[in-house]
This record gives sequence, structure tokens and C-alpha cells, in this order.
Amino acid sequence: MLSGQEKPIKETTMKKCPYCAEDIQDQATVCRHCKKSLVPASAQPAVAAALPHMPSQSAGIKKILKISAIVLLVILTPFLWYLTIPGAGIWFLWKKTKFTAKTNTIATVAIVLVFAVLKISTAYAGRAPSLTITEPASGYTVQAKTVSVKGKVNPAGSMLLINNKRVTVQKDGSFDYQTPVPNEGRNQINITATNGGKKTTNTLSVKRIFTEEEKTAKTQADAEAAAKAKVDQEAQAKAKAEADAKTKAVLSKMGSDYDDIKKTTTYYDKGFPPSYWQSVVMLLIDKPDNGQPTLWMKVTYHGDDWLFVNKYIFNIDGVNYNYIPLSVSRDNNSTVWETSVTLVGDDEMKIINAVLAGTKTKMRYEGDKYYKDRDITAAEKTAMQNVLATYAALKNNQ
Repeated sequence: MLSGQEKPIKETTMKKCPYCAEDIQDQATVCRHCKKSLVPASAQPAVAAALPHMPSQSAGIKKILKISAIVLLVILTPFLWYLTIPGAGIWFLWKKTKFTAKTNTIATVAIVLVFAVLKISTAYAGRAPSLTITEPASGYTVQAKTVSVKGKVNPAGSMLLINNKRVTVQKDGSFDYQTPVPNEGRNQINITATNGGKKTTNTLSVKRIFTEEEKTAKTQADAEAAAKAKVDQEAQAKAKAEADAKTKAVLSKMGSDYDDIKKTTTYYDKGFPPSYWQSVVMLLIDKPDNGQPTLWMKVTYHGDDWLFVNKYIFNIDGVNYNYIPLSVSRDNNSTVWETSVTLVGDDEMKIINAVLAGTKTKMRYEGDKYYKDRDITAAEKTAMQNVLATYAALKNNQ
């Protein structure tokens, strides 16, 4: 009996899911256990139309997962190409084509076999070679001038070097090579096999015993080498003595100043010291205590008025040579000086050689507005020749 306030309980009818056999309500359209649709295919459009339209979150998640999978595949392909490429091909074959299952199965097996062979071949080709030496044993003693080195290398296509000489390897990987053992006593034999950039090395030590004839020949060769070394040593000593004498002779014509701070000696022709105050072209040498000499060209203008020199023009037997100094320093007292000092390079040397070879040289100190001409004197040319001879002697006597 039911009281007046109680409502009758509606009995729920249950049924079995045709897919997972779990109990579900009779009116269910989707199994809550296996998530399979229970609506017949012919009725699905009508059911879908009857349901309210809701935005699908799973579709967005699937899209993100798909993009992530593609990115991951691209990243891994350079390292795991033998898995990613065939995997992508097999997925496309089964998901995106309409071939029969039998065709897809055959194609899948073919893809797997092809990439397996590729992987095995590349791994085999790039591995470090194995190297086995069957003879001689390290420490082997021989009297012959050569020794046979035998062994086997794997892979057979590896490059083999014995004491940096290319050795022929047979198809089965074996090799037999006669290598010289020229030295009395210990001879080292270096064997290197290379495959795909990877190397395997082995080192043997073979002792050589000379014959009596070889010992006699070696004694004679050693005596001849010692005699030649003595002659060479004497020749070198003689050449050095001659160079020292030549250097001493040219230095006798030079003046010199020593800078004990820079530990450098400055050499110059005695007729034209660095303090020379007239207009001049001169050469100077700086020689550090422990270093090579350097050659400098000093050009000075001296006059009553400033020229503000920016270029020198050397007219040598009618041919002009223009020279622009890097910098010009200026000083004055009752008269003025404008001076440039430049390390001699190819351009400077070309002008110096032309001046020394020329018959007549006139030079122009060209300034911003004014200029001054004068002749290069014979004394200047002689002084330059003396300095060049000294420079050559100092360079050759290091």
C-alpha cells in the first residue's frame, strides 16, 4: 500500500551492452562502460539532429595531439629515421588508402624488411673495424730487410695502412704485406684500419739483426756522415766568421745610440745623425737586443716658414714618384722643422732604390699652399747605401 504522500517508484529496465556485456539502462544510446554507440547507423543522423549542438572539446584535443605528434616525428626523424619513416608509411598505408588488408600486409612487411636492411647496412658500414694480426708476433727477431705482416680486417672494405703505406685487402678481409725493417735493433710497425671515419690501430715491435756486411757498411756510413758533419760545421763557422767580419766592417761606418729603457740600438750614418737639423732624406736602423732589425726612413724639411707638408714628390731622372707620409711632426725655434719617420715597406723601398739608381734626383716638399724644392745630394745617397749595407748585414747575422 502507498500512503497519500508517497509517489510510486518507477522501475528501471536494464539490458546488456552488445559490445562489452555490461548492464546499462534500456534507454541508453551510448554504453557508459565501453563508450560504444548503441544507436543503429540508420538512426544516428536523426538522433544527432535531435540532440542539442554542443562544442566538442575532444576535437580540439585531438588536433593538438596530432600537431604534437607531427612535430615530434620531425624532431626524431634525423636520429630514429629507421623507425619514424617506415612507421609513418605504414600508418598512411592502413589509414589513408583503400587497398585490401592483404595488400597492406604485404606492403607493411616489405617496408619493414627494406628499412631493417638499410639500418643494418649503415650500422655495419660505419662501425669501427676489427683488426687481427696473425704474424709476426710483437718482439719478433729477424735478420732479413723486410718482414711479412699478415692478418685480417673486418669489414673487408676497410682502408688498411702499414707504416703509412696503402695495403691491398682481399675480399675475405685477409692481407699479407712485406714491410721494410731498415734499422738495427727495434723497428716499430704501425697498422691502421679505417672504416666510415673510425679507426683501429695496432703497433708491433720487430727486432732486426744486421749481417756482418751490413754492420761494416753501417760503420762506414757513420764515419762518412761524421766527416760530412764536421765539414759542414767548419763551413758554418767560417761563414759566421765572415758575416761577423762584414758586420763589424759596416758598423765601423755607423754611428749608434743605445736606449737602455727600450734595450734598443739605433744605427745611422755618421754624416747624418738623427739630430741632423738640415733638410734631408736619411735611413735609420733600430736593433733590439734580442730581435730583428727594422729599417726607417726619415724625411726632414728645414726652413724659415711653415709649409705644412702633406706630400713628397721625388723627380728621378724626369720621372715623378709621389709619397704621402702617414704623419708629420713639427717644431720651431728661430726656424721651423717638419719631419716624418716611417717604417720602410715596399712603397718606401721602391723610392729608395730609384733614388740610389738615378743620376739626378730633385725632391719637392709640398704643403697646403706652398712648396720647397731641393736636390738629393751625393752625400745623402752614400749615407743611404751605407745604412742599407748595415741593415742587410745585421739581418743575415742573426
